[in-house]
Amino acid sequence: MISHFSKDFDQCAVWLTTEYSAISAGRVHPGMLDTLRIEAYGVPTLVSNVASITIEDPRTLRVSPWDKDHTKLIEKELQEGGFPWSVVADSAGLRVIIPQMTEDGRKKIMKHVGSIHEEARIRVRKVRGEANDMIDTALKAKEITEDEAKKYKEEVQKMVDKANGKLDEIFAVKEKDIMTV
Repeated sequence: MISHFSKDFDQCAVWLTTEYSAISAGRVHPGMLDTLRIEAYGVPTLVSNVASITIEDPRTLRVSPWDKDHTKLIEKELQEGGFPWSVVADSAGLRVIIPQMTEDGRKKIMKHVGSIHEEARIRVRKVRGEANDMIDTALKAKEITEDEAKKYKEEVQKMVDKANGKLDEIFAVKEKDIMTV
């Protein structure tokens, strides 16, 4: 009855990992631009779908759009998106230069990382609420007994605890990554 909610809980961890992949503390990786979108061909499109993103040196990414018309769009998004890096256009595309992080910068990033972690926990609570509502509806419709409802709610709580544990692990890895650069 509630087994399909397991996938929903797993999706919360996937979402958190994806969000964290765009956050860096001075080390570059192509995943930093995974969530960046531009208006290409009339639809919002991931930059990774219209350009190759490679590491040029330890603090620089190279973004090479396949269609040169996208260069200005990507450059504008990188500059106006509130990112702490500088962007330089050249004949091969764009160079995204990531500055060295200060201790204050790391603390700011950790605050942001913490807020994303909390958002993921909120998503878990929402899935728990949906599962419990389904159990309550089934109980009211007399499709399950009170004992079964209690058992299902305990199973849902175990899934919540497991999901929150996974989120905490992902957070701890990201925190270590940011604070030990």
